[in-house]
Formats: sequence, structure tokens, C-alpha cells
Amino acid sequence: LEEYTQGDPSFGKEARITTATRSQPVWSTLEIQWESADVALAELQNDLSALLTSLEDLEDAGLLDYEGLLMETGNLLQQNGELRQHLAEIVPHPEDDGVYWIRQAPRTGDLTLYAAPIHVGEQLERLLYSQKRSVILTSATLSANGAFDHVLERTGFDDAEELLVGSPFDYPRAALLCVPEDMPEPSSWAYQTAVEQAIVDAAVAAGGSTMALFTSHASLQSASKAIRGNLQAKGIDVLAQGVDGSPHQLVRRFIENPESVLLGTSSFWEGVDLAGDSLRVLLVARLPFST
Repeated sequence: LEEYTQGDPSFGKEARITTATRSQPVWSTLEIQWESADVALAELQNDLSALLTSLEDLEDAGLLDYEGLLMETGNLLQQNGELRQHLAEIVPHPEDDGVYWIRQAPRTGDLTLYAAPIHVGEQLERLLYSQKRSVILTSATLSANGAFDHVLERTGFDDAEELLVGSPFDYPRAALLCVPEDMPEPSSWAYQTAVEQAIVDAAVAAGGSTMALFTSHASLQSASKAIRGNLQAKGIDVLAQGVDGSPHQLVRRFIENPESVLLGTSSFWEGVDLAGDSLRVLLVARLPFST
């Protein structure tokens, strides 16, 4: 576990499986364990194949839910084969253009292995582009420096017609971006207190309808404790992720009661839609750069 890097505690720990990782003495032990597992999975593959063959000869035997049993056995046979293939790729035979990593769940400690290709163009061509008469890729972040070259190269979408349109939002008139210049450095002991005071000042000025985003659960919880009493005395509720409910519950309560401050992290950085006047002030404690 020494190779793991700690990020968001709710996300768990992750580590890349690199060439350096595979050169460690412990990796040889892992390969031996993989060989034993692969032998067991191969035997299971043979047993499932034999079972499926036997079932196919029993169509007229009157078995209960015969079609379902046949389908489930076939699915297990396929899943077992895919499992052997994936384990073989991750442990002894990695692809040259593959990226591999492992993740440990924060509560159970369970380990999950992941693999992904560096270039997905070939897979997209085979699984998507060639299967459809037309494909449309649309996003607010597809272009870079006014061109689509980067995304086209990455996705293999070579024959695409391109259209770049401006934003429908009048940001200069509809939004105001403020960057305080009197905040202590993030490494300073006074930084957390300054962030908490900024949240209180902004929420009181706006009468609620304020959301503050954090990159640290510890910082969020500290802010929740520090500002709750002060704001509640002024009629403004504090809704903190991980303290007052799930993200879905907090969003619903925030919309129902505009005189609220929502403190979020992780899942609130994207995918949250608070239309109209539900949200008037958005505070970003730190930009969400992974550590």
C-alpha cells in the first residue's frame, strides 16, 4: 500500500501499475498467484462449457425456466472468459497502449483493477462509428484554441464536419467573477478561518442562495461547524455534504429553501443544475487540482 496516493477520502486510494511497479520483487509473487487463479478459472471455463453443452441437449426435457437457465449459463461462460482475458492483460501481458491502475475502497478495503486504452479511436470506430449512420459529438469543451484537432485525434473521428458556436450566455453582463487579494496563503493557519468568514459575509449579503465548494472533506466539515451557529442566528440554514444528507437531498432542500448555504465537495463540482435564482453566489475555496 506504500504506492497508494491519498485523494478524496470518499473516493478511496489509487495507484498506477507501471513498468516500475512490475519490476518490484513482489510482482513476481503476484504473477504466481495469477497463474494459480488462471488455472482455477480455466477449469471453471471447461465445466461451464460442458454444462452448457449438456443443457443444449435437454430442450425437450421439461426443465423449469429452461431458456433462462440456458441464458444464465451462457452469460457466466462469457463473463468467466472475459475475466481470464482481463486478468491476463493486467498482470502478465499488458498492452503497449494500455493504462492500468488499482483502487482500494475506503470502507471495505476491497481492491478493484482497472484498464483503459490510451487511444480510443480504434475501439470507437469498431463499436460506435461503424455501427451508426451518423454520430454527433457535442460539448462545451470539445475545442481547444478554437480548433477540434485534439479531440479528433484522440477519438479517431477523422471524417467529421465541424461547427464551433459561441456561448449563448452573456457572461460579462450576467456574472461577476471576484478574486480576493487579501486571503492568507492556503498553507497558513489563518486560511481556513478566512474562508469561513468569506462564506458568512457572502451568504449574509446575498440572503442565502450561496454554495461553497471545497476540495477537502475536512475543510468542509470545519467550515460547517464554524459558520452554522452564526448564519442560523441570521435565519440562514447551513447544508453540508456528509453532515446533513446526501447530495440529492441537499440539492432538494437548497432549492426548497433559498435562505440556505450549501457546502459541497467532490460530486458537487460538476453535474449540479441550480437554475434561476436558486443560486446567486458560488464560492470556490480552491481550484480542484488532484494531489
